[in-house]
Amino acid sequence: MDEFRNGVWVRREYCGMLPGSEGYALLPLERVPRWGALIENFPRNLTRNIQIALSYFREAITERRDWKHSKAMLSAAIAFESLLGENVKSEITFRLSQRGAILTSAGEGAELVFKTLRKLYSIRSKLVHEGKSVDKQSVVRMEQFLMRAIPSMAALVIKAGSARRAVELLERAPFVRDEILCGVSEGDPVHHWWASVNLVETPDWVIQ
Repeated sequence: MDEFRNGVWVRREYCGMLPGSEGYALLPLERVPRWGALIENFPRNLTRNIQIALSYFREAITERRDWKHSKAMLSAAIAFESLLGENVKSEITFRLSQRGAILTSAGEGAELVFKTLRKLYSIRSKLVHEGKSVDKQSVVRMEQFLMRAIPSMAALVIKAGSARRAVELLERAPFVRDEILCGVSEGDPVHHWWASVNLVETPDWVIQ
């Protein structure tokens, strides 16, 4: 946290979110109100699953920065599972990927997200079961997905009224797509800030 003192910005205390994050982050003055609004409107009283997802997402970022790509992928996968894995006991890769695609995209884009998530989760499986190494780009893709998925799920829980109802909407979506879910997955970046992360349009995110 910084303080404007005697005409200069002075580092008052470190945020402590990421080891080695003592450097300054530059933010144009015109963007300060927008950032303030994002912080003010970020969902409070997050569900336990979302809190766990946020915690492991943060760990994944730290581990990637330390070039620990395998550990970062495992942390990102745990975040993914915690966020969208409620009551998923079979066909885990398929159902997690389907829920993730439905939550974060729509139309043809959802199919691309679904296919990419399946491939990313298979990388996690090969790491766990075969000890295969993980490349940095795969970790970055998982992190980019979580950047969109975590706030999207938080918003869906609020709009649906409960975490249980939010999961029900995701499960029913292949057959009946509820207006609440459409509002979250198809939100515009102006009124729904999580929609600023468009996975399909993110360079090099889609795995062909």
